[in-house]
Amino acid sequence: MAQQKLGVHKETRARHRDNEDYLLTGKLYCGHCLGAMVGLSGRGHLGSNYFYYACQTRRIQKTCDRKNVKKDWIEEQVTRAVLHYVLNDETVEWIANTLVEVAKKRNAESKLAEYEKRLNENKKQIMNILRAVEMGIVTDEFKERVEELNEEKKQLTGLIEIERATSYAIDKYRVITYLESVRKGDPKDKKFQRQIINDFVRAVYLYDDYFKLSIDFTGKNTVYKCPFRGSPDDGGGGGNGTKSGSEASGKGLYNASIAIPRNVTTATLTKVV
Repeated sequence: MAQQKLGVHKETRARHRDNEDYLLTGKLYCGHCLGAMVGLSGRGHLGSNYFYYACQTRRIQKTCDRKNVKKDWIEEQVTRAVLHYVLNDETVEWIANTLVEVAKKRNAESKLAEYEKRLNENKKQIMNILRAVEMGIVTDEFKERVEELNEEKKQLTGLIEIERATSYAIDKYRVITYLESVRKGDPKDKKFQRQIINDFVRAVYLYDDYFKLSIDFTGKNTVYKCPFRGSPDDGGGGGNGTKSGSEASGKGLYNASIAIPRNVTTATLTKVV
């Protein structure tokens, strides 16, 4: 009997592990109270597990009327909205142009040229001392100076390596090609949903019949108002929506600044340029 119970518990835990990765954790907020929505799971009266997001304010303070929303349904809705509004031709072109300009600005602010110039001067000083030694001019000061210059050379070499590792060039058309390839993914696929949500979604504010999508890759507070298409029960996905440049400013939406989007790292750029 104990083994049978253990088997049942093990199966339940395994089912939970398959669904416990809540992709919108830290990004999904209640549109009613602006509180965080957290991923939870439960068991239905027929014994099946179900997974959902719940308003934390409603759970703890009981002061919000925002209903729970099915995990898989809202994650697919958000993914489809990004594909429709963020990865359209116009926005893809804008993303590529922005990344190119930001990369140019970052490279222009780099100290690589300064460090390389100082390293060349360092090497010349070392060579001058070595030539003097070859000519028979040897002093204690020369030895100390060479040691100082070798230490400086070591430090400058390290700084140059760091600057080279953090500077890059971006090809606009390769960025466009990459983003266009992303559009071909399956919005029902969990790995694809993770990629889209991690790379593009800054925040989602959930209301009764629509959600507001705040995105990365923007120099302004860009928000898309996205009505739901279908319900959690009929499997409907995606939907038409309207862009709202600063519709909810002052209500807790993020204000993006002109900078490399937080999800775009050197590694990310390497695979598209």
